[in-house]
Amino acid sequence: VLSHNHFGPSCGSALSLFLSRCPALISLHLDDCDITSYTLESHTGLCDTLQTLNSLRDLSLSCNPLDESGYKLLQPLSNTITLSNINVAASLSSMSSLLTIQPLIRSTLVHLDMSFCSLGDTRTSSLSSLLPSTLQYLSLSGNNITSISVPVLSRFLYECKSLKHFDVSGNRLLGNNGTLSILKSCSSQVNELVLRDCGMMSLLSRDIYTFINNCKFVFLDMSDNGINDSEKETIASLWKHRCNG
Repeated sequence: VLSHNHFGPSCGSALSLFLSRCPALISLHLDDCDITSYTLESHTGLCDTLQTLNSLRDLSLSCNPLDESGYKLLQPLSNTITLSNINVAASLSSMSSLLTIQPLIRSTLVHLDMSFCSLGDTRTSSLSSLLPSTLQYLSLSGNNITSISVPVLSRFLYECKSLKHFDVSGNRLLGNNGTLSILKSCSSQVNELVLRDCGMMSLLSRDIYTFINNCKFVFLDMSDNGINDSEKETIASLWKHRCNG
């Protein structure tokens, strides 16, 4: 883990040399290291070195200002490396950037974190069609997702039987209807669901209580929503009864 070291854009050659001495590396975390497309350009040798790390399975590049050209330089990794975990949170800013990481999102992927990537409804809908059915962990928190893209997202959630953890926290425009649709889509297979700060308000639908009572969740986070105390107590009672039942 080399995260939170402000190497800067010019660190490519030094990183390349360092990583060349770690041929059996399985996990590489370079979060918040000020890595840019310049860091990955051919003259640094970094991308070439990354391609030689055949054992690499976990790659985390969150919170780096990598634009479309940066992710395009990473595409050749898909020819030599089979990634199972990818974290690009807060490092995608456009539809083009989203499309450039598509080669890395392969059928072997089990963990994908795309939090705070400004996806919005259009990019979320496009992403849903790219996601592999092998995913076990998916985070789309803080992406300005509204109820508009929920039908497409719900279709993926319903079909992805392997998914165990889903996080859509911080998408405040989902509201009651959006969160209810997600609950319905996740209730049969997801173990952990995070709906924190999703714009849920009081006067919840009875369907929400039904799904909470019958779901298979072992962890459900609905904190920081505008739910009144009475409804919180009802949900807590249902959860307690469900856990003890």
